[in-house]
Amino acid sequence: MTHIITSSLFFVLLTGMNAGAAEHQHMSHEAMQTADVVKTMQWTDGEVKKVDHKKGKVTLHHAEIVGVMPAMTMAYRLKDAAVLKSLHTGDKVNFVLEKQDDAYLVTHIRRVK
Repeated sequence: MTHIITSSLFFVLLTGMNAGAAEHQHMSHEAMQTADVVKTMQWTDGEVKKVDHKKGKVTLHHAEIVGVMPAMTMAYRLKDAAVLKSLHTGDKVNFVLEKQDDAYLVTHIRRVK
């Protein structure tokens, strides 16, 4: 009888340890995803060079985005094309890019003084 209780207790402990390990592994994966999101949520300084309402794009000259791309001038689509109405050539902005498929999308943009 003692052997059965000991075996049962061992099984319960082992099962709990495996569940804990799986939870730890899952949490680590979530932490990695969060780190990726934080990395992509990098605010960058830029200047609006052109607003193309027809194509739903804004051309920005921007500083280096560390670990992503060098300083350059490039046209980007916006997550919310309605924001284009508030942007004008010459505006100084801060913005966030997010990679989607093979292109970058401006997910956040704000004018700065």
